[in-house]
Amino acid sequence: MNKQNFQEYLTRYWAIPTAIVWGAVLFFSQVIALDPYGIDEQAARGLLLNWSVSDNIINPIVTLGAPDFRALLFIPVGIYWPGNMLAAKLFSASIALIAMLLMYKWTAKHTNQEAALIALALFAISPTLVQQIDSFGAGIFLLICFVFGNWLDHAYRSKPRMFGGWYFTQMIMIAVAITLHPIALAYPLALAYMWWKKPDPTKNSLHVYIGILLSVVVAMAIKAGWDNIHWLQNPVIGLADAIQGHVLMSTADVNWAFGVIFLALLAAVVIVDNKFIFSDLLGFILLLAIVIGFLVGDSSWALLCLALVLFRGIPLLIQLNSSLGKTGLLGQRGVVIGLVFLLATTFMIQDKAQSIDHRLQMISPEDQLIATLASVASDDNLPFRAASEWPGRTMLAAKRDVLGLPPRFEDQSQYREALKGLTHVLFNPYEEKNKTLSEFLSQNGDVAETLLLEPMGVIMAIREHNVRITERRVQQAGQEESEQNTAKHKPAHANELDTQ
Repeated sequence: MNKQNFQEYLTRYWAIPTAIVWGAVLFFSQVIALDPYGIDEQAARGLLLNWSVSDNIINPIVTLGAPDFRALLFIPVGIYWPGNMLAAKLFSASIALIAMLLMYKWTAKHTNQEAALIALALFAISPTLVQQIDSFGAGIFLLICFVFGNWLDHAYRSKPRMFGGWYFTQMIMIAVAITLHPIALAYPLALAYMWWKKPDPTKNSLHVYIGILLSVVVAMAIKAGWDNIHWLQNPVIGLADAIQGHVLMSTADVNWAFGVIFLALLAAVVIVDNKFIFSDLLGFILLLAIVIGFLVGDSSWALLCLALVLFRGIPLLIQLNSSLGKTGLLGQRGVVIGLVFLLATTFMIQDKAQSIDHRLQMISPEDQLIATLASVASDDNLPFRAASEWPGRTMLAAKRDVLGLPPRFEDQSQYREALKGLTHVLFNPYEEKNKTLSEFLSQNGDVAETLLLEPMGVIMAIREHNVRITERRVQQAGQEESEQNTAKHKPAHANELDTQ
C-alpha cells in the first residue's frame, strides 16, 4: 500500500482508530468503572432480565413489571455475555459512539467538517457523556433514537411507496424512545409537526399520524408510565453537572456558575439558530426535548442540552469569529481556540476526578447502602431475600433474590403479611411514597429492627429470621464505608483538582 492509498483509507475510515483509542482511554484510565454501582435502575432491570433469559433462570425481577425498551437493545449483551459487566459497558460506549458519529455527520452536512469535528471531540470527553455511558443512562439511548429517527424520516421520504420497512422501523424507534424518558415525547411531536409543515407530495400524511399515535399508545400501555423519574428538579443543577461532573455527596458542591453560564449559552444558541432548528427534524426534536426536560432537569436531559450547544453552537461561534474581519490563525479562530481549550481542560479535569473516585471506590450514598447489604448477601450460608427501593441495582450488587418494596397500603396491618419471607428491607424512609411503610416499621418493633440508618436510606432486618450475626456484619461494614468515604473523598477529590 503506497502513501496515497494509506491517506485515502485514513480519510475514509478515521473513525475506527479514533474509536479504539477513545474507548481504550476510557476503560484503562478507569473513567468507566466495571463494578455494579452507579447504574440507572431501569437499565439494571433490563440487564437482569436479559441475563436471566440467557441463563434460563426465573428471576424475581420480572415481578417488577415490564422494563423500558432499553432491554431490547441489551439483547446482544444478554445472549453472548450474560453477567459480564465489561461487555455491557462496552456496548453502552458503542451506542454512544454511534450516536456521536451520526451527530457529527448531521453537523458536517449542514455546516462544515471543521465545526463538526470540534464539537465531536468536546462531546466525546464531556463528563456527562462519560457518566451516561458508565450508568447506562437514558440520555445516550435517547440521542441515538433521535438521530437515527432523523435519518429514517429522510430515507422513508425518498422511497416512492407508502409503508415499507423504513416506516415501521420509525414507529418502533418511537415506541422504544417513549418508554425511556418523558422527554422522548419530543420525538413523535416533532415528527408529526414536520409532516404537517412539510408533507410529502407522494404520500398522505395521515398514515404517519396514525402510526405515531399507535406507537405512543402501545408503548405507554406496556410501560405504564416512567419509573424512577424525579420531577421538577432544579435544571441549573443538572446543567452544572454536565460541565462540572456528577456530585457524589451533595448538591452543596455544585458550582452554580457552570449551570447559569450553560443555560445562557443554550438560550443564545436557540435564539440565534432558531430558523434552522425549526426547519430541521433533528434540531426541532432536540429543542422540544429540552423544553419538556425543564420539568425533569436530570442528567439525560443535560446530555441533550450539551449536544445541541456543541453541535449547533460551535458552527455559530466559528461564524462569529470569522465575521470579526481579522486575519491570521488567531484572528480567524482565536475565540474558538480559546473556548475549546477552556472546555477541554475543564472536561478532562472532571474526567480525572471521576477516575480518582472509581479508584478509591467512592460511590453515591444510595450505592453505599446497597454495597453494605451486598456484603451481607455474600454469605451464602445465611438466608437472604430482600425488598429494596432499588431492586435492579441491589440485585446486580448482591447477586441474590431482591424484590421491590410492598405496595402502599392504607391499612398498615397489611404490611405485616407482605413482609413475611423477607430477611431485609432497604429504602429511603424520608420520601413521601415510603411514608406508610416507614411509619409501620417504626411503630412495630416486633416486625423489624434497624441495622443501618443513613441520610439517604435505611437497612432493616425482619425479626422473623435470626439475623443477629448479620446485624453485626452490617454495622461493621456500614461504619467502615462511612469512615472511608468521609476521610478520603473530599481531600482526594479536592486536592487533585487544586493541583491542576
